Amino acid sequence: MAGIFIFLIMNFVKTNLEIYLPALVDLIDFSDFPWDKIDRLFSEKLKQRTKESKGETIRVEACVYDIIVGAIEGNKMAIGLLDFLNKLFEDLTDTLTQPEKVLVRSNAKSMLKAFDAKYRNFVGEMAVLNNIIKSGDRRLSGIEYKLPNGKSIDFKIVQTAKNEQLLIEIVNIHLDADRVENNAIAIKKFLTNKLSAKMADKKLGLDDDIVIYLVPVLWGGWKEIKVYSDFYKNNQISIENVKEPFALLQYNDRVNYYVHHFKAVSHLFDREVRKNEN
Repeated sequence: MAGIFIFLIMNFVKTNLEIYLPALVDLIDFSDFPWDKIDRLFSEKLKQRTKESKGETIRVEACVYDIIVGAIEGNKMAIGLLDFLNKLFEDLTDTLTQPEKVLVRSNAKSMLKAFDAKYRNFVGEMAVLNNIIKSGDRRLSGIEYKLPNGKSIDFKIVQTAKNEQLLIEIVNIHLDADRVENNAIAIKKFLTNKLSAKMADKKLGLDDDIVIYLVPVLWGGWKEIKVYSDFYKNNQISIENVKEPFALLQYNDRVNYYVHHFKAVSHLFDREVRKNEN
């Protein structure tokens, strides 16, 4: 997305989020959320972008604030993403308990402090968490949970019926459109190397009875996600406790109605999914 992000009311991040991303404010705005700090960081980044632009249009990695401005300007992709974010945060507001909301504030804060495309990493974490909690029999008990080897894991989840814990790490993978090729061997090698290295790093020095699950999240355009969807319909990555990636796919009627699917990538393009949009 091109250009410098400029809010309608300068230095009032919360005020603008209440207008354009109200579900996020509902989720996190309690007990002295550090809005002043977010405002300062936003102002500093705005000054930096203004200085770098030298009065000309520059291309930047879009952050959540750029998405809002894009939506204000009528960009369909931005409008769709903003709609997805609002619905995600509405879900989390409805499904999380108050102690769980306290925990996820750190993810939301990190997202608001990310002034580039890395904001999607925190969105990916919260979207996976939403899918886990919506099952009804799992609760969030820890974020950035410390392991015995000193490393941290994204989520500690408790299965209420069994009173068992699940340790879950989210791996966000940003697909480069210029490097994605429809080649099963190349895709399998790429994913195996990346996910094996991540698992090995997290498990270094841990006892075998500590089980970690990796959940990848793929970010990319429609064509790149379709390549990986087709791959997972016919292939698997043989790494223990590594789940099939999630990904986001959005449909719209080219007017104002958007439908979002955040689910296992192999099912994103199923006929049943497409049928629901007609």
